[in-house]
Amino acid sequence: MKEYFFAELRRRLSVMGIPSADPVGGWLPIFWGGEPVVFVSRSGDVFFEKNHVGQKDMEDLYDMTADLAAEVKEYTTAVENSPQLKADRLDVAFRLLAEFNGTVFAGRKWQNDQGYQFVTWRWNFDRTGVTLGHYFEDHYAAAKEDFAIRSGLIGKEKVFSTEQMKEIQGCVREYLDSGLELSQSRQKLLESVVSQIEEVIPEPIGQAEQSSGMEMKG
Repeated sequence: MKEYFFAELRRRLSVMGIPSADPVGGWLPIFWGGEPVVFVSRSGDVFFEKNHVGQKDMEDLYDMTADLAAEVKEYTTAVENSPQLKADRLDVAFRLLAEFNGTVFAGRKWQNDQGYQFVTWRWNFDRTGVTLGHYFEDHYAAAKEDFAIRSGLIGKEKVFSTEQMKEIQGCVREYLDSGLELSQSRQKLLESVVSQIEEVIPEPIGQAEQSSGMEMKG
């Protein structure tokens, strides 16, 4: 399973255009500017070189890597350790990650380290098969959210779409930049709204600054 974690993390980083190399001494090196600057352990711990502290791009890369490593660790571990989903006429083997209120959350690993697929289904009337599948590729968080909504764990009206959050974020930023006088408590509240949305839909790391000469090693 540990090998799955590093392989999947490298694949996700590669999709984002961020180079990495084969693990060394149990640590996966991640590159920026042609040199290894961030390192991830088999357990999902992340650190970066002290001489890069205070550099915004490095800190953004660290934050992104920490979030991504935590997510990848979670779903690779879940798929590896969960029981097989037993359902009639299911041609592909899925692992049962969770179920609640007649809704199933399942996942599987594609062959040849090509990523993971997640699905939410509804059990049929006698719970022998599944139906009405919603399929997700490389969107584990979206699959979890879909499961929570379909199963009734979270009310749909309490969840904002990415487009809605971006619009809210933009409006709040405009209001904060308008120069209008705000109480300290209100300004702090609005700034926390922007920060919270950025945690969900962060600004892209300055990938344009990455040299095209940085190649994936290993």
